[in-house]
Amino acid sequence: MSFHDISVHWLGIIGTALAIIGYVPQITHLMMMRCGDGISLGAYVLWCSASSLLCVYAVIAEEPVFIALQGFHAAACALILFFGGRYRNARCPLHRTLPATVAVAERRGEVDGENAHRTWKPNTIEKREGK
Repeated sequence: MSFHDISVHWLGIIGTALAIIGYVPQITHLMMMRCGDGISLGAYVLWCSASSLLCVYAVIAEEPVFIALQGFHAAACALILFFGGRYRNARCPLHRTLPATVAVAERRGEVDGENAHRTWKPNTIEKREGK
């Protein structure tokens, strides 16, 4: 293996690490807050399917960096699909107060437009002392 081959593999390893880091906030929010708001299950089904097929290809082609990348990507998508489906209709306090969420509540008749900020009180997380 030449120096060039080693450096190219490091690029792949760094790229894989960045992909893993990119999923952490989504998965953490989904699991910790039990909030499925904004998760497109259809998109994740496609991404999970594509990653699974690409992982099989990477195994056949014996490409370890792509095996790791697509294997993690498929697993992350599967986790998001599982918890996203489980918490599909659940919203955390943050997502309940977003303007788009208030607009949806208006369309459903849960609040009136002018006084949405006064009449619609989302559940809030209690503030911890000292924070």
